[in-house]
Amino acid sequence: MINLELNITLQCNLGCPNCNRLCNMYPKRTEHMSVSQITKFVDQARFRFGVENIKVLGGEPLLHPQFEEIYGILVDAAEDGVIQNIKIETNGTIPVPKLRKSKRVRWMGRTVKKKKHLPVLQSPKDMGVKTKLGCKQISRCGFSLDKYGYLPCSTSIMIVRLLGWTSLYRHELPTEPWALERLCPVCSFSMDKKWRDHYSGMKLSQHSDDDQLPTITFQKALERWNNGGQDEFYRNQPEF
Repeated sequence: MINLELNITLQCNLGCPNCNRLCNMYPKRTEHMSVSQITKFVDQARFRFGVENIKVLGGEPLLHPQFEEIYGILVDAAEDGVIQNIKIETNGTIPVPKLRKSKRVRWMGRTVKKKKHLPVLQSPKDMGVKTKLGCKQISRCGFSLDKYGYLPCSTSIMIVRLLGWTSLYRHELPTEPWALERLCPVCSFSMDKKWRDHYSGMKLSQHSDDDQLPTITFQKALERWNNGGQDEFYRNQPEF
């Protein structure tokens, strides 16, 4: 069985620096997954012999206007054995509605003061850091699914949009990682252990202004995204 991060929305009520979905830079976007897309995922998971762990997140998942309906679909799938465990990650600022209880569901998350995101717009390639293909994010958190399909990991959501690599999206539930030779060299999670350990022990408030500056790859990518790339993506990208 595989693990999966289910990004049901990219809407967020916070603007955490170094958000690896860039919700801080683009606060007006939503990208809500539809109920039919959630059902499609469950059907694929059922056909592929199930999913071990899914993490429901965003953005802030409780901002999804159909969260309760999505929750019900996932709990039904868990009770049918299609999903073994469901984790729901919230930032703790929105009251949780009254929902059906399930032993398969666990709520988790951290407040802004406790978050320790890495500087996501710093590319190892730009900094001359050699990277290995694959990291603990893929093995621990699993593949990613959002409104537009599956990616090898959720950090890829930001990377494929900014760099225009949206052909990496897949519409069938994957079983093995792909395209890591393209993604890992520009992903901060692939930095060496010393670099990651330095930031993983720091709260966001302890990051300097320089930590939040993009390196050249992402500087150019942000310019492209803000000068037509964003509109092109939302106009032309096929949905899941």
